[in-house]
Amino acid sequence: MPACLASKMRCVSNGTSSKGKDSFGTEALTGNIRVPMPAATSKASRTLSMILLRGHRLSSVGLQRTAMERNDTLGLLAVGSLLIAQVFTDLAPDGPWASASFTRGAIALLGMLLVYLAWFKHTFGEFGVAPTVNRWSTPETSWLKVVVFGLACMVLTRGVRLFGSDMFPEPTGLLLALIGMLALMNGVYVWLITNGPLSEEEE
Repeated sequence: MPACLASKMRCVSNGTSSKGKDSFGTEALTGNIRVPMPAATSKASRTLSMILLRGHRLSSVGLQRTAMERNDTLGLLAVGSLLIAQVFTDLAPDGPWASASFTRGAIALLGMLLVYLAWFKHTFGEFGVAPTVNRWSTPETSWLKVVVFGLACMVLTRGVRLFGSDMFPEPTGLLLALIGMLALMNGVYVWLITNGPLSEEEE
């Protein structure tokens, strides 16, 4: 049998070759061109090299997306921390209100907002402002952590007023108290509608 016919018959009947190296051939080969090994069929897609290649591509897309989200969160956290830290310096200008302390406070508030957005993105996987109950994965148990955080803020507020009045800006205690009260109210509300007396009404 001529070589061209033998090559063509082999490709059509078996679809594999023990000598070829290219696994992406699609046409019947003629002459002395080798038949692809393995054939470009579903069998080829199940080989180890193809599985590894496909898995690498899919995983690389997921890793790139995760890395981008992590970079966004870390960027917000870094910028927010720097804006908050500037309250301990004298770099802020007086501004149109002729008060450098007011400028530092306004910049610090912006930094706190960025830190909060970074925490929200890290916790709930998306940007937002209100941590509504439908975003929580396990509100039945997570409410206690929120309450503990709120109590910790209240304790820090007392400590700042007693021992850190010379180190921290004057509004520090007020801001910590505000954050603590908001966290306490949020945690108590979630407990009321999940494990408390309002759970049946919510259902």
